Amino acid sequence: MLHAGAALIKLSDMECTGPVIHFIKVLLQKRYALPGRVLASVCKFFYKLIMDDRRMPVMWHQALLTLAQYYGKEIEPELKDEIRELIKIHNHPQITPEIRKYLFNEGRE
Repeated sequence: MLHAGAALIKLSDMECTGPVIHFIKVLLQKRYALPGRVLASVCKFFYKLIMDDRRMPVMWHQALLTLAQYYGKEIEPELKDEIRELIKIHNHPQITPEIRKYLFNEGRE
């Protein structure tokens, strides 16, 4: 678990590329109990792309969904607000509603 947390912090500091996104997603899928510092680092990795005008690949959206599914309850409210801003700009028709559901309880009855 400690190695996965350290790897996620290092990956979060890297440029957003397909392999980096893939490794972040795989490590998040392990469902380790990650410290808040690690989750904040991963959230910042996604948020730093808010001003990027490229269209984000599906894998990017899937990795963000994985973060929301497994760690949504542990993410700090201010980081959730940043993700809310982010998904307004970079959204995916099928994946973004799922992210909202896990992070903000939207769409749950």
